[in-house]
Amino acid sequence: MAVLKADAAERLPPGLAGPGLVPSNEAMHELSIAEAILQQVDEVVRQSGQAGRVTRVELSIGVLSGVCADSVRFALGLLTEGTELAQTEFRIRQPGAECVCGECGQRTPIDDLVMACPQCGSSEIAIQGGRDLLLESVELEEGRR
Repeated sequence: MAVLKADAAERLPPGLAGPGLVPSNEAMHELSIAEAILQQVDEVVRQSGQAGRVTRVELSIGVLSGVCADSVRFALGLLTEGTELAQTEFRIRQPGAECVCGECGQRTPIDDLVMACPQCGSSEIAIQGGRDLLLESVELEEGRR
């Protein structure tokens, strides 16, 4: 079994995700992202020069990425049905985000964007993490394709 690490975690094409970029037709948004993921998987395998069936793909979709991980998972299932990727396991990690307050120093886990520190109300905050949309690795079953 070979595990291909995407080059420093391959970022999906710009403009596909990010806070505030979820269009009103969310299903189409995630379908486009799933298509981009599959194209990127194919590219990573092709560039590696290794042969084998893709058995696992690991993704990172942050809680503040503007992308619904469950919808991406569903879209990947639809798009891979009846293809050589139909049996591929798609593992999706959902890294969290933190609000870091410059006033009180509190680090608070968050699931949505905030404009003020949940602890003290200060607007002197920084949001860290949770915006990832990365292809982390592709695992191949050696000797088959």
